[in-house]
Amino acid sequence: MINLLRAAAIAAQLGTSVPTEVAPVSVMPRTAPAAAPRTKAIAPGWANGDGWVTGNAFMNCSAPPNGSGWMNGTAHLSGNIRVHGPEETSGYITVSGFVFLQGSCQNGQGFVSGNTTLNGWGTLYARDGKPAGTARVSGRVFVSQYAFGSFLFINQGVSVSGSFSAK
Repeated sequence: MINLLRAAAIAAQLGTSVPTEVAPVSVMPRTAPAAAPRTKAIAPGWANGDGWVTGNAFMNCSAPPNGSGWMNGTAHLSGNIRVHGPEETSGYITVSGFVFLQGSCQNGQGFVSGNTTLNGWGTLYARDGKPAGTARVSGRVFVSQYAFGSFLFINQGVSVSGSFSAK
């Protein structure tokens, strides 16, 4: 009622009148659009991918100065691998593992090698960007390189494969 009196006072100053009847207003409820359902379920199957893992190790050489001996160390390897599953599903999965490296050395440096299994799991996504399911992958990696001194940096290619289970 107060708003109607204010409107009438303002209208009188402007030389117009205020309508006495109010037009009915209809309010339509607003609903959020529903997400489009997937046309079909994605079947479980295989998943695989290729990528790179990196890591580093501190190597310990048991050789006396100007002598020969054994070198060893442990490195944690990890990397994000793009994995592909059935029906064009894909995603990045972090794989990781530890590798024990050993070999002969002389004057604090030498050739070392070792192998390990890397494991990881993560979500794969359908082409529409929706989560499609989970992939569990693993792969063997063989490291073989020369260690210059006590610090060793590793950058190694790896192939992984495993299973995909649909959501």
